Amino acid sequence: MSSAPLVESTDGPAGEIAFQLESIPGLRENLGLLQAQELALAEVLAAAGQADFFSSWAAPGEKDAEKHDFFRQ
Repeated sequence: MSSAPLVESTDGPAGEIAFQLESIPGLRENLGLLQAQELALAEVLAAAGQADFFSSWAAPGEKDAEKHDFFRQ
């Protein structure tokens, strides 16, 4: 699974996912940082109503290692 369709597509199911992820504050600004597996996990969390996990994320370039660590838990 590549990150390009998840982040850039606006047609079909992938576009719906991109819209969903891009609408989440904290995550939206950091989408370019995340790897495909991390994006997939973010999608699962968002679908489960857990988007609040991302609301306190720092701007891109700040605490990036911690963002990746979040998905390794």
